[in-house]
Amino acid sequence: MNDLMELPTCPHGEHGQMELRPIEHQTPEQKYCGAWYDCKYPGCSCSVLIMSPELCKLHGNKRCWGRMYDKPNGRKL
Repeated sequence: MNDLMELPTCPHGEHGQMELRPIEHQTPEQKYCGAWYDCKYPGCSCSVLIMSPELCKLHGNKRCWGRMYDKPNGRKL
């Protein structure tokens, strides 16, 4: 997943950039959903999900990560 222009930042002001959650600390469901980023500020539990292509399609998002995905009939969204 190299499409991020910049790392997500924590919504709590001065906490800074979030870090990619290690894959070994994810459930199978979390792995399917996409890339998880966590705030590393002590005591903060904020996380951000960058959805996987599969999850984008499931939710009918026309654009996800700046890419266009096909509809089931083969046409571009």
